[in-house]
Amino acid sequence: MPTGISRLRDQTRAACRQVAMLQDLLGSSLKVAETESFSQVVPSWSLEALAPWLIRDWGPARELEEIEARLAMACATHLRDPASCRIAFPGCGAGGLAARLAAPFGEAYAFDTSLPILAILARLLRQGSLDLCLAPPLTEAGRLAMRGADASQLEILAMDATRTAFANGALDCVVTAFLLDLIPDPHLLVAEVNRMLAPGGIWINYGPTGPRGALWHFSGVETVELAKRHGFSILESEPHRSTLFNFGAADPAGAWSSHVCNLLVAKKTSEISRAAAATPAGETTERDIPAHFPGALIERRQHPGENESILFVHERVPGRPVRFSIGPGFAAALASVDGQTPVAVLAARLVQSGLARDQKDAVAAYGRLIDSELLRLKTAGDGDVSLLK
Repeated sequence: MPTGISRLRDQTRAACRQVAMLQDLLGSSLKVAETESFSQVVPSWSLEALAPWLIRDWGPARELEEIEARLAMACATHLRDPASCRIAFPGCGAGGLAARLAAPFGEAYAFDTSLPILAILARLLRQGSLDLCLAPPLTEAGRLAMRGADASQLEILAMDATRTAFANGALDCVVTAFLLDLIPDPHLLVAEVNRMLAPGGIWINYGPTGPRGALWHFSGVETVELAKRHGFSILESEPHRSTLFNFGAADPAGAWSSHVCNLLVAKKTSEISRAAAATPAGETTERDIPAHFPGALIERRQHPGENESILFVHERVPGRPVRFSIGPGFAAALASVDGQTPVAVLAARLVQSGLARDQKDAVAAYGRLIDSELLRLKTAGDGDVSLLK
């Protein structure tokens, strides 16, 4: 049998075994935190997309050790009595960091929107081990033996990181790791972190800066600005060079990369509402009419084995195209702009389609697009500039 056909056969068998395993795991109880907007569909990653994170967190990889040490030091430095603190890990993914960091805390919560990954995490914490079926090249043996951690006090929840069920000021510390660069609108996440934290609460963020051409680049400068805008004072901000997905024995032939991550530690110093923190006062109103710059175009690229990437291109300066990496929510918001429809109508469409929580959030989203110079405000005498098809 040709090697390629054999590889595809192994991948299909592994996928079938994963489905059988997940059917068994999902039959057990898993708490789903109800929120006022939980009926909306929240996209999450598939098990295939999350497999590298499972290997990193629970397999024979050592990448997580140095990250755990940095975040544990930040917790010990800035939290006086962890045993009396309540900590949460939004967008916990495979949960390795949450399980390792939760031990000193009185109450700990980890949540994500991917039910398969949460079911695996719950099993690892409850029974301590699990064999995950993976086809070559991720593992030549056809399975990965994962070993859990002792984190019995860690409560696993299914919940959207930007729309949590926690009461205002319910938490003393929130840790977001490898999450901020994945959220289509980071303002929503940071505003929710502020809301969850008690006065003086600590927010710890760690993750890659991301590509420089993206709309959001989480370097020290931009992450600090984002935190300050949402009512935080900065305690630490420093870059670290890390190795991404060096799986060692699990995948000796696999490729890995070196990237820069930024560690931010911030203290909540003021209450900031979601809408007020998101949009500078007076810049965008529901009566305003947004318009595109010349040459505006949305490019969608499908990469083999990966999710779709979306680029937005325009020529704010004629002859000098600028490209931004954006999420599907912003893509939908930009596609609706025709240079004639006011923000109020555009915002209502976002709410109706489930891409915005309410009218205020949707208006704020258009304010951020204008503030980031992806859109402009239409002025008297402007000609219509439409999105290129």
